[in-house]
Amino acid sequence: MKKIIIVGGGAAGLFLACLLANNSNYQCTILEKNERVGKKLLVTGNGKCNLSNETINENCYNHKEIFSLIQQFNVQQTIAYFSSLGLLIKKDEQGRYYPASESSNTVLDILRSYIEQSHIPCICNCKIEKIEKKSNQFFLTDQSHKVYSCDVVVLACGGKSYYASCNSYDLVHQLKLKTTDLFPSLVGLKTKENLVSIENLRCKARVSLFQNEQEIYTDQGEILFKKNGLSGIVTFQMCSYYNRLKNKNHCTLMVDLLPEYTPDDLMHWFINQKRPFKHLLDGVLLKMLAQYVYKQLKTESIDELIYFIKHLPFHIESSFDFTNAQVTSGGVVLDEMNLNTMESKKIKGLYIIGELLDVDGICGGYNLQFAWSSAAICAKHLEERMVDNDKK
Repeated sequence: MKKIIIVGGGAAGLFLACLLANNSNYQCTILEKNERVGKKLLVTGNGKCNLSNETINENCYNHKEIFSLIQQFNVQQTIAYFSSLGLLIKKDEQGRYYPASESSNTVLDILRSYIEQSHIPCICNCKIEKIEKKSNQFFLTDQSHKVYSCDVVVLACGGKSYYASCNSYDLVHQLKLKTTDLFPSLVGLKTKENLVSIENLRCKARVSLFQNEQEIYTDQGEILFKKNGLSGIVTFQMCSYYNRLKNKNHCTLMVDLLPEYTPDDLMHWFINQKRPFKHLLDGVLLKMLAQYVYKQLKTESIDELIYFIKHLPFHIESSFDFTNAQVTSGGVVLDEMNLNTMESKKIKGLYIIGELLDVDGICGGYNLQFAWSSAAICAKHLEERMVDNDKK
């Protein structure tokens, strides 16, 4: 029986353990640095755990080839597997899948329960600080200098998002694997503008990311104004595309505060209002937001007023930090990996799945789907590997 150590008890690691639970060829152990597994899973989808999305396509990820990987263990297979574990699932109008309970605790409970029933050890408060391979064995040393040995290592220890500290990349560097630059993703964007006057206001808007005068991406949804930037799901989407830019200079968010109305609609509305100019936005925008728009104007011109309602600019300084991010942009270079097996090309028996890889998707269940799919591909290869060994 081969020994497998899964480093990381997050979404990918737990899913892999479930998939391997009934395989008598392997003895799995999960090593988790936190006091309990699945901590980050609990905060996904605003605590509701957006499991996946039926609208996945190649444009949902930073690398187009990830879509073909997802197809190897697709959305329907993912939902079917969770259903087989006993998780009741529902889909919303946008094609996003959630547990019927709308609580990520339910997802974590179903994974942990199956792992416990399968007698797979989960050793928590175990932070691996050293990893090396000698002959055909891996040796992992934790913070207490305890050494674990195994035949196969799966690094599912996640990225820098959410946690105050992360040594996942130290481990891959010890193994001489390359990583890209790392950025926080699916997080708010800091702006050069001072937004204290509209802090904590929310509104539905269309937001477009521009670099110089070139539009990079546009989307519509709720934005939340912070004192030093913008947050909310639609901003998270902008952040995904912003952090993929090699040169991040001269980036601006253009916000359309009234996307349902054309400039002509607004002109017709305003010229028929028998009110002073400074009261034209009464009943149109939130009071503090209206005052912010007025401050952008140089003249009392309805044309200028309409322009700023439809093109309110926010100049991006940077994204917020990793502690607020849902995902890490960047990671282990994909050229280091065989994406059909999730095994390292350089080190036999070393597998990497989930967020530790240079894969990040937009907001809406796409990153969790990659966690499930990469774990499933890894599990399938491990099973096929044992079959091939038996034949030999």
